[in-house]
Amino acid sequence: MNEQQQFVRVRELANEIIRFKLQDRAVYNEVELRNSVELLARSIVDLANVHLKEDADPETSLKATVCKVKMVYNHMNQKAKQQGLEEAYQEIQDLKSYAENEYEQKNLLG
Repeated sequence: MNEQQQFVRVRELANEIIRFKLQDRAVYNEVELRNSVELLARSIVDLANVHLKEDADPETSLKATVCKVKMVYNHMNQKAKQQGLEEAYQEIQDLKSYAENEYEQKNLLG
């Protein structure tokens, strides 16, 4: 992946993280958020150093930046999926209870 592609990948991942946070109702604990913020802050420092040409090995720094942002993305994506599964399970349980109640009422009336 060339430098331009790595910058584009970081941007795509960051936009997905924003989307998860805006749409996700998952609750994050303080340690998870602290770790994510640290990884994102380190990524910004790396990107700034590459841009300012203060990095001795920009290619490796960009690869590391992509990895850091991907780690945060994966964590947020996992939380979103977990939250989605929990919501789906709750909806199924609600439908099951509703169906059981309807069945009992029909048996009592019928």
